[in-house]
Amino acid sequence: MIARIYHTRAVVYAAVNHRHVAKYNMETRSLEHLINENCNPMVFKKTFKIHYETFDLLVQYLNEKPSPEGIEHSALYHWVESRRDDSMTLRTAVACGVLYLFGSGSLDEKAPTLGMHKSTFDVAANRVIAELVERSNDVIYFPPKDEQVFLESRNVRRPFPGGLFAIDGTLCRCATKGTRNDFYCRKGYACINVQLVCDWNRNLVHIDPNYTGRTQDNDMFMASPLQRLLDGPNSPLRAGGFILADEGYANCGSIMRPFTDRDRDPGHQLFNDFFKSARLIVENAIGGWKKKCPLLNVGLHKMDPEDLVCVVHASAVLYQFCKRAEEQLFRTVRTSYLRQRFPIPDFLVTAPDTIQKRTRLVEYFNQQYPRAYHSMALLVENQES
Repeated sequence: MIARIYHTRAVVYAAVNHRHVAKYNMETRSLEHLINENCNPMVFKKTFKIHYETFDLLVQYLNEKPSPEGIEHSALYHWVESRRDDSMTLRTAVACGVLYLFGSGSLDEKAPTLGMHKSTFDVAANRVIAELVERSNDVIYFPPKDEQVFLESRNVRRPFPGGLFAIDGTLCRCATKGTRNDFYCRKGYACINVQLVCDWNRNLVHIDPNYTGRTQDNDMFMASPLQRLLDGPNSPLRAGGFILADEGYANCGSIMRPFTDRDRDPGHQLFNDFFKSARLIVENAIGGWKKKCPLLNVGLHKMDPEDLVCVVHASAVLYQFCKRAEEQLFRTVRTSYLRQRFPIPDFLVTAPDTIQKRTRLVEYFNQQYPRAYHSMALLVENQES
């Protein structure tokens, strides 16, 4: 009888203690408590790859009530309005989203950083991801025409006439297993192809991650809404301006590509040197984005490519928000380059298409840099002999 009573009391005590820990723990988790009591900025930046001041601006931005025309029914906004007092704060939810997108490692490694279970961490991060995608147009957009600046030709440190933006495609790996032939690229793994456009300062002005890994870059552009926008009456480009692309694209509409490397004309080779040194900016923009979000190269925490599209889009929005915020906070914009004049030459405005613009630019570079043209002619002559 005594043994039975003791056993019953032990079960009751264990049940009460279990409920007290799991259900009635009133301690509200906060970012400051989970990272550092004083929120050490260096520890924070090493963990989340962004400055603490930038994180503050991000929380304020996501805490703003969305406009009635767009995202008033977003999941994050409804959660903020209806969450319990003892649930996680918005700051902690945003930290989950940032760590999900920018952190290295698996969910099993990221969730304990904030003292959470993996499922709780994943739910909070997905709310932030959905909100970032909804607010994409606030961060990634073509600047007004009067603020558009030419790309810089790195070899001469001068603006490339008429070259306003650069476009390229980049592959983001899927973590999917099994046969997905439509997503397998030429490199032998499943991925999605992302179309990206940047300006002179590596700012992302357009991103479209809705293509399979087997899609070629030019096919991706011709099927995208961007192509219809650029060729329509409301094109966001300045008159006479164009977008620089590599050999994977065709000269069409507002897209200009270089001459083939097999072309032995010295004027064409000189044009290619200026062109490629200006177009390199898009490669740097992609590299900076993927450095912030290294899991783009190894597959994010989504097994299905369709789900991966939203995560890739959100990572680009977060990267661009942090870039603009840090430039505002630390004033890192190259004002010396902006002091130059960027008028579009008349011969580009009157040219009917990018093929004619490219031909006239060849003549322009030959006249502006005669010594470079003669050196290129001698080099081509020596190679042919």
